[in-house]
Amino acid sequence: MRTELAALFRLGLPVALANFGYMAMGLLDTAMVGHMEQGADEALAAVGLGNVLFMGVHHFGMGVLLALDPLISQAVGARDEAGIRRNIQRGLILALALSIPLAALLVPAWFWMELLDQPASVIPTARDYVWWSLPSMAVFLGMNVLRTTFQALHHLRPLILVVLLANILNAFLNWVFIYGHLGFPPMGARGSAMASTIGRAFQFVAALVIAWPMLRPYLRGSWRLSFALRPLLRILRLGLPIGFQVSFELLAFASALIFMGWIGKTAQAGHQVTIQLAAFAFMLPLGLSQAASVRVGCAVGKRDHAALVSAARVALLSTSLLMLGWAALFLLLPGPLASLFTQDPAVLAIATTLIPIAGAFQLVDGLQVVAAGCLRGMADTLWPMFLYMVGFWFVGAPVGLWLAFGESGRGPDGWPNGLWWGLAVGLTFASTVLILRIRSMVRTLTPRVE
Repeated sequence: MRTELAALFRLGLPVALANFGYMAMGLLDTAMVGHMEQGADEALAAVGLGNVLFMGVHHFGMGVLLALDPLISQAVGARDEAGIRRNIQRGLILALALSIPLAALLVPAWFWMELLDQPASVIPTARDYVWWSLPSMAVFLGMNVLRTTFQALHHLRPLILVVLLANILNAFLNWVFIYGHLGFPPMGARGSAMASTIGRAFQFVAALVIAWPMLRPYLRGSWRLSFALRPLLRILRLGLPIGFQVSFELLAFASALIFMGWIGKTAQAGHQVTIQLAAFAFMLPLGLSQAASVRVGCAVGKRDHAALVSAARVALLSTSLLMLGWAALFLLLPGPLASLFTQDPAVLAIATTLIPIAGAFQLVDGLQVVAAGCLRGMADTLWPMFLYMVGFWFVGAPVGLWLAFGESGRGPDGWPNGLWWGLAVGLTFASTVLILRIRSMVRTLTPRVE
């Protein structure tokens, strides 16, 4: 078990560090927009709403491409160089193909916001935020493919380096575009989206350049077989349930933002502050989830049942201990954490009541994502999709809506805390049933996916 723990953290911590870097870009965007001298609350709400729409659609594509996790890691475990090459190439082909319909879906962004009954004053800025983000869809999905490749090949230095450089570039561009420096006019939330788009394009190109010695054998080989339609469709068949699974979870949190809009833009801004903190904490178990997927996938590729069981067990136990630390931080320091993002007293009042609730569900939030990663390593994608759907939409969402707007709702306009307690209930259900699914799956050694 000690050997497996060391292997998990050698892979998981760099992945988590890279995830923190990705999240830091969003945190920096939120913090810099939140410290605008005028209209900070409206800009925060617009960034939150625009980001929910863009990331919701992007994460579906990202989830589909997570089908490459078991395919590449199992090929690595089986030492199948041709399989590694074909799956990397097919991943990049699918990233480009998926980006076109996904970006087209967001062109009428204002329509979706009006349909969701969002504050009219927020919609124009949020719409522009989405539009300025759209050009980055293809490179963002392409970077997801490269990240999966780096993880499976245990070659993570290029990933960490490009994320670090992208954060430096993003901070500088935010300073230029949001506040208006170096001759540019102040663009607020729109400038934040411009900075993120440039940063994502930089990441993809820089990753290709820095990691080219490692990627050359896989990208310079023949691409003819990689364009074959049947294998691409088989990857989609494996990946679509993951895409929906990721979307069910993301949309649960996104819906909370939408429902906060029914209460008011101040509640929406307080939610945005809290969700940024919760998402930042989530990067650690997400990194361990991705590492667990690789470790489990390699065990399947090697046909090693004992290694499979050990990888899943160690991932779940270590995640439990680490997430208790995040829980303590959120429960003990809600005020100082919220003040990092805003000084607006009304927004601070809401955020400081939501952050402890986020602390209360840190443990189950970490367990559910790591459990999903273990199942993904075994290429078990359909059942987790259904379990997420039930947990978030048939358990958590009704509880949250009833607490926020039902008879127990406090005040004439609803109770923001109720929506977050609904999320906690949904996450608890999801983590429980996913762990039970793992116990069922590890009784036998699952076959490798060719």
